[in-house]
Amino acid sequence: MLLEFCNVGKRYHYDEYSVIEQLSFCIEEGEIITILAQMQSGKSTIAKLIMGLEECSSGVIYYSGKVLAPSTDNGIAYFCDKPLLFENKTVEYNLRYPMAIRKIDKNVIKLKVEELSKQLGLDLKTKVKKLSHLQKVELSMARSQFRELKLVIIDSVESEDLLKYYKYACNKNSAVLILSTRVEQSFGKVYVLKDKKVAFCGDKQTAKEFIDKELWLQ
Repeated sequence: MLLEFCNVGKRYHYDEYSVIEQLSFCIEEGEIITILAQMQSGKSTIAKLIMGLEECSSGVIYYSGKVLAPSTDNGIAYFCDKPLLFENKTVEYNLRYPMAIRKIDKNVIKLKVEELSKQLGLDLKTKVKKLSHLQKVELSMARSQFRELKLVIIDSVESEDLLKYYKYACNKNSAVLILSTRVEQSFGKVYVLKDKKVAFCGDKQTAKEFIDKELWLQ
């Protein structure tokens, strides 16, 4: 088992409102799953919990057979609607940074950065804020090329970007977790959240039938 949520709940200290409650699901190595939920129903919170940016209020998360702990080398990549880049920094800085924080040899970093810039067709001295959205998407994927990925999280992106990230994840032979509000963006096993918990688990077609019947997820 790669990832397992066991009765996970999350409540923020400044609010009595629970974002998720007793949430349970799992992902096998190389498996593709989709979690569908309404807007502001905990999708991004799930991603933050997996990445160690938030802590569970209850329950436990297991990753590769151990209780999940924050790490820069856990083999998890995260892609969202706005590529996570240093907008005011150069292409070179953005490519170099993920390798530098993992203490990769400087000569190796130099060669890899030059290789990636050629693949992308981008000038290393260009500021990221001057790039097109497509160029930013491609740059965000390039920043993870040197890593051995176990899990790729794709959170609330447009369909065109979703396909790019999905193909990238498949090429890396990693598991994929898609977080979305739209059933047409589903791949693999589909979980539907309602009232902060899993209300349905099945394939894309039966998920669509469930959602159409419930008339609550748009």
